Amino acid sequence: MGGGRGRPTFLSAHSNGGCYAFPYPLGDAEPMISPRKLVPYLFAFLLAGLVSLTDAILPPVQAQQTIAEKIEADKTKLDLNTATVAELKSLGLGDNYIKRIIDGRPYTAKNQLVSRGVLPQAAYEPIKERVIAHRPKKQ
Repeated sequence: MGGGRGRPTFLSAHSNGGCYAFPYPLGDAEPMISPRKLVPYLFAFLLAGLVSLTDAILPPVQAQQTIAEKIEADKTKLDLNTATVAELKSLGLGDNYIKRIIDGRPYTAKNQLVSRGVLPQAAYEPIKERVIAHRPKKQ
């Protein structure tokens, strides 16, 4: 591969069988990088793609509420087993529903208002986030 003037000449085969000499590599490209040097980059690229796919597929993880936080949140809710008539009226319930709630005590879960037929679903929906039913303490 010798050319004149101290520069190497690169040969290229042509599709019709002829050869042409060029004083520089075709495309004036940098020398080829060893495939072994590309492995870490390829691995990092694939790992980044995998992480982005799992983020798109999996829902975000929400922090679990601790027991102390649950107890604190429950303090703001009205307990169906201990609420007075005035407190139940503050929920916007009528006298008939309030009497049925008090007569149906004790409750172990707030959804028992519907499952026992104390309240219809339409009356339960607006108050369900504002009430709770703690299990009565054994005496």
